[in-house]
Amino acid sequence: MWIFVTAVFLVLFFLFYRHPVGMLKAIGALVFTGVLVYGTYNHQQAKQRAEPSENDSIVVAVTQRPEAEQEQQRLAEHERLAEQERLAEQERQKEREAEWRRQEAAQFEARRMAALSKVKPVSTSRDCSLFIPTLDCSGPHRITVTVSNGSKETLSGLTLGWVFLPKGQGCPNTVQPKISEAVVLGPGQTTVFNLNDDGPLDEPYCIMVTGVSINP
Repeated sequence: MWIFVTAVFLVLFFLFYRHPVGMLKAIGALVFTGVLVYGTYNHQQAKQRAEPSENDSIVVAVTQRPEAEQEQQRLAEHERLAEQERLAEQERQKEREAEWRRQEAAQFEARRMAALSKVKPVSTSRDCSLFIPTLDCSGPHRITVTVSNGSKETLSGLTLGWVFLPKGQGCPNTVQPKISEAVVLGPGQTTVFNLNDDGPLDEPYCIMVTGVSINP
């Protein structure tokens, strides 16, 4: 190796000694060519560093793909939770409406029962002269009853019931309803019912208001 380098050096020294001008031109040309090649190489390397290669694009794409998928997953989860909350709010609204209807029905029923306790018969009479008379008026006869509305409600309907009793027996707590009539009976007003039935004239009887209807 050293012999080769020494031989090259001697040849170059001999050529430079015999043709100094030509050798200077040759060396200058070589130096210029080297500088030009080196500058071109550096420019290409800088361009390659400035412009991402295909491999760099692949790396960027691969890096961005999980982020995009995660963002889609976050959006999907957000939409799922929003839909879940919307459905839950609908159920809560239904429950509130159902509870409101239950409370309204309970309040209405309380009003109706309060009115029922204040609506009572205030007078009654019996008459069998309108039918075929008998000695004891034991056949068909008419009972006339006047009912008073002592409640604060306007009544839209009344139901009455009555029962004949053995002598010495008091009125029961309840009787079977027998007739229902539509009425418009304001607070403090009275109405008259004519009831047709059979029963001995001397047999006691009980007449009760068994139900009322009130306006909402």
